[in-house]
Amino acid sequence: MSEETVLAELKNIYHPDHIAKNAFFREMLEQDPERWISLKKISVIKQMKPLVNGDLNLLIRAVESGSDAFELNEQKTKLRDIPKAQEEQKEEEAEEAKVFKFEEHMLAVNRRSIYAKGFAADNEPGRKDILALFSPFGRVMHIKYRRDDERKFKGSIFVEFENTEIAQEVVAKNLEYQGKELLVMLKSEYVEMKAKEKYAGNSDFKPDGPLKVSSFLEFQGADEMKPEQIKDLVKPIGSVVHVYQPRKQKGSGVIEVEGIWPEEFLAKLVDNKLENLTFKVADDEARGKYIDDKMRLVNYRKQKKRPGNHRHQRGPKKQKT
Repeated sequence: MSEETVLAELKNIYHPDHIAKNAFFREMLEQDPERWISLKKISVIKQMKPLVNGDLNLLIRAVESGSDAFELNEQKTKLRDIPKAQEEQKEEEAEEAKVFKFEEHMLAVNRRSIYAKGFAADNEPGRKDILALFSPFGRVMHIKYRRDDERKFKGSIFVEFENTEIAQEVVAKNLEYQGKELLVMLKSEYVEMKAKEKYAGNSDFKPDGPLKVSSFLEFQGADEMKPEQIKDLVKPIGSVVHVYQPRKQKGSGVIEVEGIWPEEFLAKLVDNKLENLTFKVADDEARGKYIDDKMRLVNYRKQKKRPGNHRHQRGPKKQKT
């Protein structure tokens, strides 16, 4: 048996999931505060026994080849996993979990989005025109104009809806814009098609650079609740960055929650409710108002910190709509 195979199985044995499930091995680890275990004991573990077949020298060579993960004592009679490697493994697993959730989020977005082609490239439709075309089917969350490297309109768009049912209904219709028939398909199918053309079928979603996870959510039912009360209510699910509450829409507003995708957030609620508050994913318009309000607050705080400003200044004006 090769050293690589033995080392791979050793890593499996020391994997946190295996340790959590295997009480016998967990007891072996806990017998020594420094986590040393004799090679003889390792060699008779069910998964390891047929690999080493009593050959402790093979086990030693395997451990030495994986010096970043394991180490031997001076007598080469015991081994232990390296704490640094444990921490690195946990970080890797946490990052993998983040990427997995990102991929799940992107798949969910693509399933409720459509790709529409057939608009005149030299006569870009306005946002109101796009909304007039698609909003009769249901709530439009986001519109993205597809552009080339010179930022010129390519004659096609992506439109995200509130759910997959709306997107599927749109695809089933024969839509026209200014007398010209549009090619319409689910964005998930479009991405899959392009993946086959360009990447041999690999349509995995990988984040570009550091992954920032957050959700923009509209809420209703806040009544007299203040921002801090809303933050405290949502805190068990995720940290609220900012709460936007327009004056003319009492009890409603938009929040941004860090560390969770909107699908995950809503999945933790019953009927999209958290006590008296009802949530839904924020659309472009609501998200834009939230960002404007947040920037006003940021600019106000910067201005307040400047030398010579009075302490008792009025806060930033809230939006009326």
